Amino acid sequence: MEKYKYWEILEEMPDGWQIDKTAGSPCPNTVFITNGKSVLNGQKRALLKVEAIKVVQNTEAPKELPTELKNTENTEINKFKTTRPKKNQLSLFD
Repeated sequence: MEKYKYWEILEEMPDGWQIDKTAGSPCPNTVFITNGKSVLNGQKRALLKVEAIKVVQNTEAPKELPTELKNTENTEINKFKTTRPKKNQLSLFD
């Protein structure tokens, strides 16, 4: 069984255990798991091996607009035009 410092490194999560989202993992491709108990009531902690996923970002611009955007009017922009307040109105920017 593998160990890292004080924690065992497990291949599978035991029944009743859960991922501890409050603590970051000290070694790569692992997450902390606990048995769900309080630290005062006998909490056990271990590391669980996880598979790393490679994320690839698409940097190319789309060659053509999606069909739902081709035939739409640009009416949403007109709702947010700014206007100056009239002389008798209070302004937040004075």
